Amino acid sequence: MTQTKTAATMDLAAFDGLAEAQEEGIEVAILHPGTGEDLGIVIRVAGPDSARQRQAREQQVDRRLRKRSAKPLSAGELADAARRTLAAAVIGWNRVVIDGKEIPFSTEAAVALFQRFPWIQEQVDQAAGSRADFLKS
Repeated sequence: MTQTKTAATMDLAAFDGLAEAQEEGIEVAILHPGTGEDLGIVIRVAGPDSARQRQAREQQVDRRLRKRSAKPLSAGELADAARRTLAAAVIGWNRVVIDGKEIPFSTEAAVALFQRFPWIQEQVDQAAGSRADFLKS
């Protein structure tokens, strides 16, 4: 008779700190899109289960449902909704300089940053959607 090894049951309470960590956010070091060099820009973003991300997603769904009765959303409108949802998850940033001027953080400034530099949006989006990045070791 072959014995089957069963996995140990993990106490889910071990994940209690995950929600708090997602609310605090993590720092995303922005890397050069070609070389991977650290650009010195840091964007703090909340996690996928944070209140700010959940609320932003719900607001976008509400907008889509209201608009759906009128006409379908265009690809541009969907891309803008994704930018705005991600921008709502941004908590703050350091050292964002455009055209020689340091840009103060605001949600609208984040939307504009992601619009102009989609590769920054991609880097922040990857971090913002990864629960693993918010787990404290």
